[in-house]
Amino acid sequence: MLSCPADGATRYRPRSASNALKDIVEDGLDELLASWDDRFAKEHGPLHGRVKKLFEAFTRCGDLSFGFLRLRCSNPQCPKKGELLLGFS
Repeated sequence: MLSCPADGATRYRPRSASNALKDIVEDGLDELLASWDDRFAKEHGPLHGRVKKLFEAFTRCGDLSFGFLRLRCSNPQCPKKGELLLGFS
């Protein structure tokens, strides 16, 4: 059972669904995938499928449309009966 946080206690704050690194990857991923063979394959080889899947999973991290947990306080003594949606990461 979850307990109600005491006054002034640090509360859990999930990380934002967006951050600077994620924005960079999202903005450049399509271009990277489209140009990999021409720009990098000669020196680094083909882009491995696992790397592509990793980038795609990274861009979905924290996005509620790809799944989430609904957390609800079940402590009957807690004055704030709130819910929290926590996106999968």
